[in-house]
Amino acid sequence: MRRKEGAFITALVLIVAMVLILVTLPLEPLRGMNPPSSTEIVSDRFARHLLLLESGNASAIVNDYERNANVVWTGDAQGLQGDYSGSNNIGLLLRVFEQFGPPSIENETHTTMANGNDLVTVNSVFGFIGNSNIYGKVNGTVSAQVSYAYSTVVGRWLISRETWDFIRFNVQLRSITGGPGPGPSSTQAVDFASVSADGSYAALGTTDVGGKNGSVYLVSLQTPWQHELWRHVTNNTAIDSVAISANGSYVAAGGYWSGMFYGGGEVYLLNQAGRLLWTVSTGAESPVFQVAISSNGSRIAADYEHGILYLDDAGHIFWNYTFGAQGPSSHFAMSSDGGFVVSAVGNELIYLNSQGHQVWNYKADSDVNFVQMSSDGSYVAAGSLGGGNNHGSVYYLDGKDGSLLWRHQAYTPVQPLVMSADGSHVASGGNVGVLLFDSSGALLWNYTNVSGEPAAIFQSKSLVLLYGEYTHQVQLIGYTGTIVATLDIANLSAVAASPRSLEWVAVGGSISAKGGCAAIHIFDGSTTLTTVMLC
Repeated sequence: MRRKEGAFITALVLIVAMVLILVTLPLEPLRGMNPPSSTEIVSDRFARHLLLLESGNASAIVNDYERNANVVWTGDAQGLQGDYSGSNNIGLLLRVFEQFGPPSIENETHTTMANGNDLVTVNSVFGFIGNSNIYGKVNGTVSAQVSYAYSTVVGRWLISRETWDFIRFNVQLRSITGGPGPGPSSTQAVDFASVSADGSYAALGTTDVGGKNGSVYLVSLQTPWQHELWRHVTNNTAIDSVAISANGSYVAAGGYWSGMFYGGGEVYLLNQAGRLLWTVSTGAESPVFQVAISSNGSRIAADYEHGILYLDDAGHIFWNYTFGAQGPSSHFAMSSDGGFVVSAVGNELIYLNSQGHQVWNYKADSDVNFVQMSSDGSYVAAGSLGGGNNHGSVYYLDGKDGSLLWRHQAYTPVQPLVMSADGSHVASGGNVGVLLFDSSGALLWNYTNVSGEPAAIFQSKSLVLLYGEYTHQVQLIGYTGTIVATLDIANLSAVAASPRSLEWVAVGGSISAKGGCAAIHIFDGSTTLTTVMLC
């Protein structure tokens, strides 16, 4: 035991001696053991930033910026030049990388320079190239200067200011024509339009007057690439209705065989790239006059006059509710999640759940011509024709049990009728003008001298959109009754609006084999953004 204790004491003395010698030596850095400098860390952060740009994930990219960061795009930026401040505006700008592929970054070079202890600047030049199946090909070169500041809150370097000078930016916009049918024989009239809830896309349906085909169009409303994306020509089917999912990923369309008086019906589903996913026929003498699609595109409903067809995005028919002797139907609506459907059949409202089971029904005083539903199915609004005395009424019901919450006699056939997405406001049209109600049934205003009929309600902006096909006028009227704007549009044939934003479109003209084109006028509220020609 004593020998072991002695050996241990000797070893301990040697270790202490070595430590004392090392302490007294001059301090020299050991090769390969230096901590990385701020410029090296930021250089790595910038390389990762470019990788995120290649991912196209705007929500992830924006995390590289300070909350109050500033981004400036200059040069040939294809209409995106500007000063964008704050993470929200920067995130919206960076969605361009989601739309274009996303792009790959190539031939990148950069230098990094420290400006004091808490600021590092990166100067870089890089190219980018992308090929979106929606927009087409994009490529360009950017000279960038990026300033990084160290954040003690998150413990890493964040971009405080970024300037991109686009030396070049080329976009080859994609426009395709697909479908089994031949081109239009004479003239196609645009019968129906639908705008996605996010205001990014418009879908259009046309009917060929020559009796050959109809078409479905998708138009981009996104600045600055507002143009026709694709056109699908049907095989002998006139398109009478279109509906688009919330972000434009899917377009549903319905119609009937042309060349016959309301012949057999067809339901179509196409994706954002213009690919026809499926077609479902409703049979002879069953024309499809209206379609609806859920916000995510997973559920599609079609009114084929004798009933309601309910399908998924694979074209599987979940259920087919037939009206029998009650039919035909005149109008129907579906909740945004596809969980509820309400249909107007004669003087009766029939409310169905997602399994096709009737939840309740309500009988009005006369035939119902229009019915609307709030986005969650909580409220239903309907307008009746009024029978022999033409004294129609506006009805407002509880979606849970069909109980009548209020009724207002309009003393005119109610056609059409629109409802805000949250059910807070209802606007009805008729021979004596346009009425606007709130959810309590209070009449907010009654315009007897307006041109047109209600087409949409901008819930978030407190505006009603009125549409006059025969007067070629569109009016925007506030909930207070103030006329915000009156616009004259040549050959006006259809209007549609986004329920969540102020984007809306008006369609004028027709598509002719002799060279005529329909004009799609795109608006942000009362501001005219641009016109896209369908040629």
